[in-house]
Amino acid sequence: MSVYWKFGCVSLLFLGSTNAFSDSLAATADRVLEIANKEYQRDFSRQEINEIYNRKPDLVKGAIPGLIDILEDKGAPLDQKEFCVDVLKTAGITVQLNSVHVPRLVALIQKKSDYSEPERILMLQALEHIGLRHAQGQRIFVDLVNQETAPPIRLKALEIVSHMREGGEQALPGIREMLRLPDPALRLQALDAVRRFGTKASAALPEVTTLIYEGDLDEVELALITFPLLTTTPSPEVRQKTIQYLSPENPGVIREAALDAFEQLSSLTVSERKGIFNLFVREKNEALTQKAWKIIQNKKLLIHMQSEASEALLDPNPLVRFRSAFILSNGNDLSEKARAKLQANVKSGQPAVSWMSARALLNSDMSGSEWIDIIKTNPNLSTKWIASEAFYRLKPKGLEEADQLVQVIRTASDLNVRWAAARSLKNLHRQSEQYADQIFDALEVSKDREIKEELIQAFDETTLELDPKHMRFLEVERQKNETKPGESVDSDWIDYGFYVYQVLENQKEKETAQHPKIPLFPTPEAVKKMKWPDPRILEIKQALRQADEHEVTEAIKYWGQDKDALSLLPQLIDEVLLLPQKKISTFFNLFINNHPDYVPAALERLLYSTHKIELNDIKRLAEPMVMLINRSQYPDEVAAMIERYLRIPNALHRSHVQALFADTFVLKNLNSNSLIQKITSVALDSSTWTNQTDVLLKAVRPWTKNQHQKSEILKKIAHGEIKTISSDDLFMVSGDDLDGAAFEYGYAHSPYSVFRSPQPLSDYKHKITEKEEDVLSDLNQYDHLLTSNLNPCQMLCQLLDKPAISHIQPNAIEIRGLNPPLLISHTLKGLLILKARHFCPQIEEKAKSLVHEVALGLEPELEVKACHEGISYSTSLRSKLSEISHDLAKFNKDKFKLYSAQYLILLFEEILKSGYLSSEETEIIEERLEDLKEPLRDDIHDAENLGHGQQGSYFDLYTLSSSVFTLPDETGLTVLKKKISSSNPYESAYSMDTWNQDPPTASLGRIVPMYLTLYLNTEDPKEKELYYSRLEHSVEFYITRMDALRDALRHPLYNEVSGEGFHHGTYALAPYYLYPSLPFVASALRMMIKRAGDGRYAALQKRFLNEMSELILPSGEFEKDGSVLFSSEKWGGYENQMGGLALIPFAESCLPKDKSSALLGIANR
Repeated sequence: MSVYWKFGCVSLLFLGSTNAFSDSLAATADRVLEIANKEYQRDFSRQEINEIYNRKPDLVKGAIPGLIDILEDKGAPLDQKEFCVDVLKTAGITVQLNSVHVPRLVALIQKKSDYSEPERILMLQALEHIGLRHAQGQRIFVDLVNQETAPPIRLKALEIVSHMREGGEQALPGIREMLRLPDPALRLQALDAVRRFGTKASAALPEVTTLIYEGDLDEVELALITFPLLTTTPSPEVRQKTIQYLSPENPGVIREAALDAFEQLSSLTVSERKGIFNLFVREKNEALTQKAWKIIQNKKLLIHMQSEASEALLDPNPLVRFRSAFILSNGNDLSEKARAKLQANVKSGQPAVSWMSARALLNSDMSGSEWIDIIKTNPNLSTKWIASEAFYRLKPKGLEEADQLVQVIRTASDLNVRWAAARSLKNLHRQSEQYADQIFDALEVSKDREIKEELIQAFDETTLELDPKHMRFLEVERQKNETKPGESVDSDWIDYGFYVYQVLENQKEKETAQHPKIPLFPTPEAVKKMKWPDPRILEIKQALRQADEHEVTEAIKYWGQDKDALSLLPQLIDEVLLLPQKKISTFFNLFINNHPDYVPAALERLLYSTHKIELNDIKRLAEPMVMLINRSQYPDEVAAMIERYLRIPNALHRSHVQALFADTFVLKNLNSNSLIQKITSVALDSSTWTNQTDVLLKAVRPWTKNQHQKSEILKKIAHGEIKTISSDDLFMVSGDDLDGAAFEYGYAHSPYSVFRSPQPLSDYKHKITEKEEDVLSDLNQYDHLLTSNLNPCQMLCQLLDKPAISHIQPNAIEIRGLNPPLLISHTLKGLLILKARHFCPQIEEKAKSLVHEVALGLEPELEVKACHEGISYSTSLRSKLSEISHDLAKFNKDKFKLYSAQYLILLFEEILKSGYLSSEETEIIEERLEDLKEPLRDDIHDAENLGHGQQGSYFDLYTLSSSVFTLPDETGLTVLKKKISSSNPYESAYSMDTWNQDPPTASLGRIVPMYLTLYLNTEDPKEKELYYSRLEHSVEFYITRMDALRDALRHPLYNEVSGEGFHHGTYALAPYYLYPSLPFVASALRMMIKRAGDGRYAALQKRFLNEMSELILPSGEFEKDGSVLFSSEKWGGYENQMGGLALIPFAESCLPKDKSSALLGIANR
């Protein structure tokens, strides 16, 4: 494919094609006025105006006097005037400052008695569009606010004034008067205008203050937000009233507005700080608590709240005591009174109060012995955990504390006590590295896995060189915990074995380290059993569940500012990994943005956690792994670390890590050349990589320069050791790279790419070096297996020869317990068989059999079997179809049933055309066909209200297009026309209840079915020609993007790294609709070829068929992928059926001449 064709066609798409509709446009403004006078009620008239403006803006601007004439005409209908205002809105973009038409509109508006209020409002809107920045236009709006007596006119003028960039404050006298009027709509609009004007409207402070005291709920809320914008020194009375609004008897929106008011004030009084404190410690609404905490932090109020928090430690409400302790934990030095109260709360029976009080005591000078006493006596595990944290901050008194902790490990009967002591000893050593002997003493005497795991982690980031005796002990421990071939894995001891191995590796690397040490902070299993997780982690998880990105960001920042944040990182990541995939990726994206320094530790923790994830669920770690690797500041260190994990001795852990780095998403998104080479090196060693073929297939990149690795991979391809090749998996090397020609030749001549056209060896000879000739000789042996090009006719008939495609299960259409996904699959099979019967003679009998099977209501082989669920197999066709129709008539917003109805209608129509039915059978199917159409028609009529259903979105734009294609309906066509973007006709919204904000590529999956449906069902010649022109553009646009759609299809539906997928991004859900849209594209392209009749679309047809060939597997079937919803047979797989229907329009070589209409495929109705 040439660079010109690949990129130039996009320009041709928008610039080159002739448009019959555009040729018919008049070259004067008369056409605009003709539409405004005679055609304004037609649905597509606004679209035509927009297209005229996009081509020649002056034509629309030249029509402005005529449009004002219509507004002035007292006999013109209101809807015609509304149309004119819309046109003026289009024209007004470029005439705001110099419009000569403003005086005329102003004069019309001032004629109060000549026009009704709706007509004057339309004139105001027209003036807003063409004169909002014009001095005379601004003056009339201000005058209407100050002097107008008709409330609707005054309200509209006020709405416009409030959005004026300048001069709007001149309407302040009228606005203040409106704030005092009894009409609540006027008061609220006036209040919003004051808010927008800010300090320019400070004269309105008395009226705003009155509304704070006397307004209704909405007015009080808006007034509280507004008054700080009007003055920097509000009166003490207003401030006191705002404090009162913080009290719990007020609605949440009022309390929130009061907090917003205090947030905007430059400084707060003692009473205001106390009011915010009381709300924070007593409020049960989490959103209000978070807002109050934000104010406390931003305004640095913690230091002022220490005494209130200390007093509240004795409050009978546990929530108040917990949050008061929380405030103290974020402060600095504690008073003696506060310390005593906190120590009393530590001993309380409230676990949350106990551990938060212990956390606050971390700011005190408590001795090691006091903390050890808490570890030994407090029943709450999380409190013990906080106590162990104290030893990371403690100033040690020689060996006294370490010896006490060893004694507790030796003698305590409670495992939790021993574990907390071990963690304390670990933390004590981490801060000073003086207690290696004590730790190894404890390791030798302890038999508990949890204790050993904690103790060994004391050396994971040590700079200390261990004594030989300690190294010998670790070697013995490593050998005891290493998995031998044939041995079962003791998963309970995997963590400890890993830690021992890691410490030994770190000790060996000390003399050769060239990069900063990447710390490892694993978390013992005991921490995961804590009943009271750290509140920062709870806040992050809660925010993630609520999908509030701002709250997640704030919670992550808050976590990272704490002194012990790094030590909590393992627990945080382990907790996040329990969340759904999308939320995991959201967390890591925000985590990296807010704490880049913690990326290495987070990456190592993620690598460590792989063995805790089910192997078939390992994809959940793919996106976060890629994000962390690509954002790391130490790429070489990261590559070495990952290689170490890929070779880790423990077989279970190694298999999980290797499976992760064989994942397609990981390999395609890593941006480190050295890392790719290390992964490939490990994979080439088949003795250590469990899925070698998979990773070698995917790891080759255009920018990988290791020629030896490429040669090794080429040989494996040539010798058949890698047996699945597609352009998505194996990127060809291009340019002047010496081994590129051999690599490309190897790909083109592989026996597993039978639909790729071969290229002779002579085309590559000038590039090939001698060292590569042995590779080429191996590849040449497969030349005889190649086919020259995709033959659509041959492919279609081969596809229908496959039992999986041509066989329809006897229970596909069950009488009871209807299975719509399976019904979709088998109805499409039937449709494909009947549509293809003219092309493939061998299925003619199958087509007849299919019709008779439907007519009889059973498959022949079932006649000898027992009754199915008590229903006799002699059930008549009428009875069977009645059951199906009745069930489908209750769609209940089930998308399966909706599509089932569509495809059954198409199938029944094809059966009726087949000529195989008796007159009685024909009558019955026609009757049931109408039964199926009724519920589909009802849904089409209610399409704009049917956004979501049982499987997510229900009636989206593709669904509406395919429904109206199946069942033409005027209401449906009207809705379709309304959903075309006025700014770009090749953009369309995904759903019925939102407007499109994505690029045109995101509309690829629905734009062709939409315009094909509009073209086939529009009678007006001009309109029909318009839709044909757009259909041409859409088909070209689709086909030139099929390669990107195919590539996107093979990725997860959501990519957190790029932020694309699902309903947003470059392609949005277009790949998801690749197969369902193929039959529409093929039929439309056939129509274009037939209409042109001059070979104009030969290149486009060739490209389409080449892209189709890329979707065909070596088995001869169409590719299935997990990213295609319901792709499996169990859920109604449809790829082969849709692909087969798309081959029909190009299978003319095996079609009798008298059946040429069959080439229209799905559009042959």
